[in-house]
Amino acid sequence: MWAELVAAVRSWWRPYVSLWRAIGPRRALVAAIIAAVAGVLWTVLVWAPTWLVESDLEDYMKRGLTPSELLGAKNDVRTTLLQGVAGAFLLVGLYLTYRTIQVNREGQITDRFTRAIDQLGSKELDVRLGGIYALERIAKDSKMDHGPVMEVLLAFLREHSRVEPNPEKVDRTGDVAASNESERAQADLQAAASVIGRRNAQNDPPEQILDLSGLWLPHAVLLSANLAEALLTGANLKRSFLIEANLRDTSLSRANLDGAHLYNANLEGAFLSLCTLEGADLERANLGRANFERANFERANFKRANLGGAILKGTRLQGAHLSQAVALTREQLAQAVTDQETQLPPNLRD
Repeated sequence: MWAELVAAVRSWWRPYVSLWRAIGPRRALVAAIIAAVAGVLWTVLVWAPTWLVESDLEDYMKRGLTPSELLGAKNDVRTTLLQGVAGAFLLVGLYLTYRTIQVNREGQITDRFTRAIDQLGSKELDVRLGGIYALERIAKDSKMDHGPVMEVLLAFLREHSRVEPNPEKVDRTGDVAASNESERAQADLQAAASVIGRRNAQNDPPEQILDLSGLWLPHAVLLSANLAEALLTGANLKRSFLIEANLRDTSLSRANLDGAHLYNANLEGAFLSLCTLEGADLERANLGRANFERANFERANFKRANLGGAILKGTRLQGAHLSQAVALTREQLAQAVTDQETQLPPNLRD
């Protein structure tokens, strides 16, 4: 009989012993938690009810309460305290559950981020595109990872867009031949630039700089892109579509924007010194306070463009369409370079 009892106890206790051994270095912490829980239960069930009731024992005696009624009072106190402790444990449990979900979610995002980075290094265009759009989804799902995602895409663009196309693939007009190979070679760069342009700028870290200096991406389609305060020094965006793009305070010094479409774009305060925008469409663009010193705007269209406060020192405006430009002054024109083909507003033709 005793042997069977000992065997039963051992069988019951063995899982707990195994669990205790598995805990390893955390035994002290687990023991402290168990002791704390035991202390709380002893306080709630034994000490607190007795102390609270017996502290008012004289008052109870004056009321003529019986011992059974005193016991009932203690039980009422126990019930109230247990409910409070249960509520506290519930709140702690909810918080721990929330934190567990958050940790699991962060782990999943980390895994997704790692896979997307691996995809960017693939030799297959389709795989790289998948990685780019996966990074965009991560930036939308996690505000904390928005900055790192943008930094990765910026680095990807800087690294892979600096090399100009092979001269053998340039046609007689000087443009890149419209072959399937050349178009596919730019698809991933276009996708990365589009993701950066349509990002939620409110999630940008304060210290983040959109550094795309030297970017080589002609014919890019960046409609309504938000590139405010970006560094695009020396960039090649020839014939790009930047319609309604936000280029406020952007640095475009020495950039190539020949033939670019900048309809209704915002270039307020932008720095375009030595930039070339020959034949560019700037209709309705906001060019207020922009610096166009020694920039080339030959044959550019300024229809209803705002030039208030713009710096035109040494700016080449030969053949430019300025007849409907807004806020253009004689002082500005006096510093610019014009010719007989420059179309000026009626009040400035004298």
